[in-house]
Amino acid sequence: MYSIRKIICIVICLLSLKTIYAQKVLKAVPQYKIHRATTPIKLDGIPDEEVWKTAQVASDFVECYPTDSVFCRINTMVMLTYDDKNLYIAAYCHNKIKGKYVAQSLKRDFSYPKNDAFGIYIDPQNDNANGFNFTVTPLGVQREGIISNGGLQGVTTAWDNKWYSEVHDYDTMWTLEIAIPFKSIRYNSEGKMWGINFSRQDLTQNENTVWSPVPKSYNIASLGYAGKLIWEEGIPKAGLNLSLIPYLRGDYSQDFLHHSPAKTNGTLGLDAKVGITSSLNLDLTLNPDFSQVDVDEQIINLDRFDIFFPEKRTFFQENSDLFDFFGFRKIRPFFSRRIGLTDSGIIPINIGARLSGKIGPNWRIGAMDVQTSGVSKYGLNATNFTVGAIQRKVGAASNIGAILVNKQAFNSNGEQIPNQFNRVACLEYDLYTPSNKWTGKAFYQQSFSPTKNNDAYSHATWLMYRTPAWDLEWNHEFVGRNFKAETGFVPRKGYWRLEPSIGYTFYSKSPNLYSHTPYFYNSIYADRDLSFKSNSHFAIVTDRLTVLSYGFKFRNSAALTFNANDIFTKLTFPFDPTGRGKNKLPIGDYHYTNYNINLNSDFRKAFYAEGYTNYGEYYSGKSFSFGGLMQYRYQPYLALSVRVDHYEITLPAPGRGGALTLISPKAEISFTRNISLTTWLQYNDQKNNVNLNTRLQWRFAPMSDLFIVYNSDYNATDPNNPQLRFRDVSTKGQSIILKATYWLNL
Repeated sequence: MYSIRKIICIVICLLSLKTIYAQKVLKAVPQYKIHRATTPIKLDGIPDEEVWKTAQVASDFVECYPTDSVFCRINTMVMLTYDDKNLYIAAYCHNKIKGKYVAQSLKRDFSYPKNDAFGIYIDPQNDNANGFNFTVTPLGVQREGIISNGGLQGVTTAWDNKWYSEVHDYDTMWTLEIAIPFKSIRYNSEGKMWGINFSRQDLTQNENTVWSPVPKSYNIASLGYAGKLIWEEGIPKAGLNLSLIPYLRGDYSQDFLHHSPAKTNGTLGLDAKVGITSSLNLDLTLNPDFSQVDVDEQIINLDRFDIFFPEKRTFFQENSDLFDFFGFRKIRPFFSRRIGLTDSGIIPINIGARLSGKIGPNWRIGAMDVQTSGVSKYGLNATNFTVGAIQRKVGAASNIGAILVNKQAFNSNGEQIPNQFNRVACLEYDLYTPSNKWTGKAFYQQSFSPTKNNDAYSHATWLMYRTPAWDLEWNHEFVGRNFKAETGFVPRKGYWRLEPSIGYTFYSKSPNLYSHTPYFYNSIYADRDLSFKSNSHFAIVTDRLTVLSYGFKFRNSAALTFNANDIFTKLTFPFDPTGRGKNKLPIGDYHYTNYNINLNSDFRKAFYAEGYTNYGEYYSGKSFSFGGLMQYRYQPYLALSVRVDHYEITLPAPGRGGALTLISPKAEISFTRNISLTTWLQYNDQKNNVNLNTRLQWRFAPMSDLFIVYNSDYNATDPNNPQLRFRDVSTKGQSIILKATYWLNL
């Protein structure tokens, strides 16, 4: 135990030294001097106003894919200006090869790598850590998102706000004009410089280019590589920044599973955004409703522990890293999906408030208070969730932060229930260098509950070194047996974990092969309590996964990967790998090996496919699985896809194992940029459920929508005869929802 603690201290010291000696970006940083517009701009996608003729031109884009050492093969020219209300961007995007653009659909918030597009990346706080992205395709489809943690994980598109764009198509180029209201972004109005970058995706040429160079191994949203936007005449203040977003919802539902009578409901609610300062925002919600949010993509879970689903509700999105990024993915002190969502069903949120943003050049704060109703049929009391977070910038882009999460239950009289609370405190250090070559994290968390507060803590360290060739990572975790984060996500407790990995990428000069990468990964879980019970001086390993991998990436965007997996599992409780709760495997040690292959085709083509297969040992038996995705698009109006996952598990004892199947056909129709229809069917026989979700969306005004949503659930098999699939299945419930939202700026 002493040696492991010593290792932790050494790693934390190395992280701190790395911040002190923060690395410098190697290449010269380009600058753009912006000047105020002297005449009005007509936003029509044609940059023919006089101001564009005199503005500085940002050109000489360089490749970040397939190389990062040459100038672009296709030229892009960008100009900027502003007035009291908006930041304006215009661009000429030249084409070298005539033909159709690659466009997946006309649906908003598209995937940037899979579409021809022009993007802007803004760091308005100039802190190399947080920013905004605005992207538009040649067909005028918009995508906006937030950038956190220096852009290490790219752009989160769940954030929505008002901005405007128009495009115009010519034979040899397409042009665009964009207006971003100052009210739509958070920035330091007292500063004189922002970080900024521009990107251009041309899939016909299979080329991705940027204005300020970004190495090919890093995400193009990496803010440490952004150029500089110089405001010589000062930055306009946003003024009054208040947005009201009321909604009206009506729904009809039937619950056949519990033989409940049909219900008809009408609901009103309101969201509000208040700009306290140009960099500090207050979000308010009253009786919120998230019925229009995309349903979760189901998966077959062969693990012994809970799985993670991402947050999609807009109220929790802006500055979400201030709350959600503390800890690790599976050691989270706060996870917003714990508010208003349970395995039993949806818990109504009565009211909520979120204050988040920057105060000064080095401090960020976040505060959240949400009140949910009690639901008697689930045995749940009314509950208040309070979260407070603070971050202090350290060095060029790193930070030290703390978060406190409080969950408190109340009775019907509005009084606190003394022994129904849970609190978690976390202190964390996050390492980010502007070059993104070094990233890391170290944290300590402590939980407080009515009982069992001994061994109620967790800690971890993570360090990653990444260059275009090397990818090295180290991770250690510890979670105490009594650590309890009821408003977080901690599926496993009472363990140590060590997780090193190393990969090296060879870049090929072949006209077809882009790169190939050998990769080694190892994950070890050890149970400290078991070692004490067995009088061992060493922690007893309960899980070990060793992976040897070799991957190939092709210049046409296809990829192929081979994996060999060596696995050890010590079952400490009976477990049914099918998840159906029958004929469980007994407690014991299991050592097994299997192999898998993953393949995806060229996503630029109208027909795209990705697939996998896995074969080998599985616990005391055998397993064979296959699956993947097939997609066809008639761009940009229609996208048809089907995902299939099938597992065959064979175990020696009769009745154990079995077959599991998940089938998910999906159809997306984009009638226009503002009207779309999505129908998604998910058949999951592990959960004995078939879900049908159909959503019609009409964006009748900027950020204002009308939704019609139909949901229904069925049994995947006949409960009285499991062999009958898709026949004589019974309906569990269904609903139809009509919802209208309107975004009003004051």
